[in-house]
Amino acid sequence: MRGNLAAIGIDLEIRRFAYGTMFARVQNSDEPFDLSLTGWISDTPDPAESVDVMFRLNAPPSTRFLYRTPLGRPMRAAEQLTGAPRLEAYAALDRDLAAQAAPFAEAMSGERTDFFSARIGCQVEHPLYGIDLGALCVRN
Repeated sequence: MRGNLAAIGIDLEIRRFAYGTMFARVQNSDEPFDLSLTGWISDTPDPAESVDVMFRLNAPPSTRFLYRTPLGRPMRAAEQLTGAPRLEAYAALDRDLAAQAAPFAEAMSGERTDFFSARIGCQVEHPLYGIDLGALCVRN
């Protein structure tokens, strides 16, 4: 990250904090830093988990305001939906958040690839945890 930012003229100073300390400090607008790097692993494949946690339920005060802005109305509406309309509403909300507020930016994401011989069948992919090993079978 330091090298990438240096390429566009930004000098990066890295300071490490304990996890709890980092979250406490990032909520304080008087802190002398502009960026916090942390990880996120969803518990469910529902996009509401990320949006609701980040912008309303456990959000730092610096981002909780989004729930009270015009973006809050589509957040509240999306929470009430189910199925494909819910996914579509959260996709639109994701685009609007990125275009209008951009309080968070993804720096990296993981990818998982599984390889199987031709004899292995019954591959079932879980949306969060990857291949379901208990579902695998040997083809006849």
